[in-house]
Amino acid sequence: MSRRERFRPAVLALALVSALAAAACSGDAQEADRPAPAGESERATSWPNEENTGATGPYRVIQGRTLTRDGAVLENVQIEGTLTIRANNVTLRNVLVRANSYYGILIYGTGTVIEDSTVAGTNPDTMAGIAAIEGGTFTASRIEVVGVEDGVRLADDCVLRDSLIHGLAGDPTSHFDGP
Repeated sequence: MSRRERFRPAVLALALVSALAAAACSGDAQEADRPAPAGESERATSWPNEENTGATGPYRVIQGRTLTRDGAVLENVQIEGTLTIRANNVTLRNVLVRANSYYGILIYGTGTVIEDSTVAGTNPDTMAGIAAIEGGTFTASRIEVVGVEDGVRLADDCVLRDSLIHGLAGDPTSHFDGP
């Protein structure tokens, strides 16, 4: 049995937990089962899967970097390496991070918003797709995290909704965690 087949039940369970948690936080657990209202995209209303989460391109390719400007907006880019956020109220939209080190996105600032983005670990040393540390906070919606040991490391006041964490990867000693 392949590694992907072994973890498929866990992936489905994480997607289900993410969707149920989002529905429960809205106060209406039935909301996730309703069809999309007229004019509203299915991407925003169906269970998280590979078709309705993550970045979709096209992208401008840039190298990993540190953002230090409050209110910065980064969109439609593919980042090769780690993105470190040391600013407040940063927005990431339609971003693909190909993480080749310990973290994909490392957040120190508060109020970061991540939408329709993907973090893909590219080597066995990628520990977490997204991590908030030292008071960092974020709200992430419709993200896809794949190929990392720990999907997303949440801190106080972080929100993760309508997102897919799957294909966790590491070495034989790894202990896999989703959110």
